[in-house]
Amino acid sequence: MLITDVQIKFSEGLVNIKHVSIPERCPHCGKNMSPRVYSGFSNHKNGYSKNNGYPESGTKRVFCLVLQCVLCNSFYIGNFKANKFDSEGIITNYGYIDVSYIPPISNDIPENVSEISERFSGIYNQSLKAKEYGLTEIYGMGLRKSLEFLVKDFAIYLSKLNSDDSAKIDSIKAQSLGQVISSNFREFSNFSKLFQSASWIGNDETHYIRKHPEKDAEFLNSLIKVLANNVSNTVIEQEAMKLVDDN
Repeated sequence: MLITDVQIKFSEGLVNIKHVSIPERCPHCGKNMSPRVYSGFSNHKNGYSKNNGYPESGTKRVFCLVLQCVLCNSFYIGNFKANKFDSEGIITNYGYIDVSYIPPISNDIPENVSEISERFSGIYNQSLKAKEYGLTEIYGMGLRKSLEFLVKDFAIYLSKLNSDDSAKIDSIKAQSLGQVISSNFREFSNFSKLFQSASWIGNDETHYIRKHPEKDAEFLNSLIKVLANNVSNTVIEQEAMKLVDDN
């Protein structure tokens, strides 16, 4: 970590800022180096005393720096904020804020689905992030994996409603996706067909030759969204019926 002094342009003018921690790794080439430090900017008022540019007590400021890798010559932006103070509240270090240009991912998965299959939601989110990064081959494979967790965790949820048979649950975990689909959703025929369709497309995303070339990862994603909503509705229905049965 490079600790240096920098010059920041606040709304009132230029101010020298001390103790700025700059990572020595280029986000473009991934190599370690001490970057060239160019001008910094902030839309805040500086709030600094005239005592050698040290910040006034309690001041918290955020600013950015234009940096350049000395190895690949690529430019990048670094964001910084106060993260260490002395006993008098004076800022003694400005730390780097990690920057990501990938927008927040919204998956529209109902909350109760995440509750019965937390790993499904996590894997599904990672799949969407892979798509944002342009990793289209990984995107479809991730969707296929998320589907397996959704199917198995939903089957386990339904099994627990009827009994707490640990052997049955262990069996579901050990079965292939196709076996789980064919043996656990007889009361929900629409689920079986949708799950089967999604599994076929998901398998195509992981195999050399596609059996259904007219369908792609986007179609699989659409199926998973439909299935997640159907699972959500079923969970609500089962809870409502249990409420009536228990009373």
